[in-house]
Amino acid sequence: MEMNEEQSLMYRQNIIPQAIDRLFLRMASLYGKHWIDMWADIPMDAVKEEWQGGLYGFSLKDIGDAITYCADHNKFPPTLPEFRDLCRDMKRKHQPAHQALPRKFTAEEMEANQQKLKQAFRSVKNRNTNRDWAHKIIEQHQADPRSVQDIALRFAHEAIGSQEAAA
Repeated sequence: MEMNEEQSLMYRQNIIPQAIDRLFLRMASLYGKHWIDMWADIPMDAVKEEWQGGLYGFSLKDIGDAITYCADHNKFPPTLPEFRDLCRDMKRKHQPAHQALPRKFTAEEMEANQQKLKQAFRSVKNRNTNRDWAHKIIEQHQADPRSVQDIALRFAHEAIGSQEAAA
């Protein structure tokens, strides 16, 4: 995306130069020679200007938290793209979780929902106590003992809590 000179200036000015100076000072104190050597062949003003523009849109809190993260987790100093990724992570961390808008139900809706819940509970309860399959296996065995395997008969008796399950 091409920016005109005015847009470019606005882009770079989002983070004030003093904040970039502070960032570079903190990174130098954390990483020493590693940080300084990263910029040995580049004019420092150009490097700071690039970082200033690259950190557009991030708050000082995001940047400060990213520096703290680096101090706690990174053995070597980050590049600008790596640091921006950290700032993005910090920005997401600071954003409040989205919550659904509160909704007030009418009395009719509440009653309808309670009826649906009661029906659902009855359905689950019936499903848990419905052992028709077990009764069918036992009846089939009584009609023709050879038609049902012993294990199926045992499971059927266990399912309905029959005393014959122990046998």
